[in-house]
Amino acid sequence: MLLSELVNIINYKHIINLSKNKEFNRISSSSKEVNQKTILVINNKKKIKKEYLLEALNKKTPAIISNKIYSNLSIPQFIVKDIDKEINKILKKLKSKKPLNSIAITGTNGKTSVAWYISQICKINNIKNKMQGTLGFYINNKKFKNEALTTPSYETLYQNAFTKINNKYFT
Repeated sequence: MLLSELVNIINYKHIINLSKNKEFNRISSSSKEVNQKTILVINNKKKIKKEYLLEALNKKTPAIISNKIYSNLSIPQFIVKDIDKEINKILKKLKSKKPLNSIAITGTNGKTSVAWYISQICKINNIKNKMQGTLGFYINNKKFKNEALTTPSYETLYQNAFTKINNKYFT
């Protein structure tokens, strides 16, 4: 998706330095997950250290979506009022299909073990599966990537639910 398309998707208060040709395919609130095709989302209700912003800039994030203006940045900034609402709109546009089935595991102890057991049961029964948690992000019991956080962000969970395998989505 092009950055210029965001103008028609989100409700923004200001746009700074808009570049029509830049593309993106993910959004993230973690500077560790940002790359040249990932927009950094910054909620001013949560403190962000300057080093994290610099990390995202060094990784060439194409833009920032925030509810605060950051001065002296040369990349596009989309300033919005309700960051969560606008993130939802972008995610639904980027990944319009919803997963057919999801299992969430909560509690104090044993979440990773239970998730791993469910994943193994699926594998034994030839059921495609994805598992995400402390150990990382797994597709069909093979590690796809490490996770930066113990509890992934909403946008990471949403986007990983739509990871392609062999150019096909499965949920």
